[in-house]
Amino acid sequence: MYGFLDYLTYAMMIVSHFIIMLVTILFAVIAVVYARDVAKQKRDIDDRFDS
Repeated sequence: MYGFLDYLTYAMMIVSHFIIMLVTILFAVIAVVYARDVAKQKRDIDDRFDS
């Protein structure tokens, strides 16, 4: 019984680490996409001023 509880705790630890990793990756992807979008808008505005 104790071994099973030990295994369960270990599994929960792995799952929580995996979730944290996924959330971190998700935030990184969102940040990159947002930054590229802002840069594109800035370029569009610059192009408008140039013409």
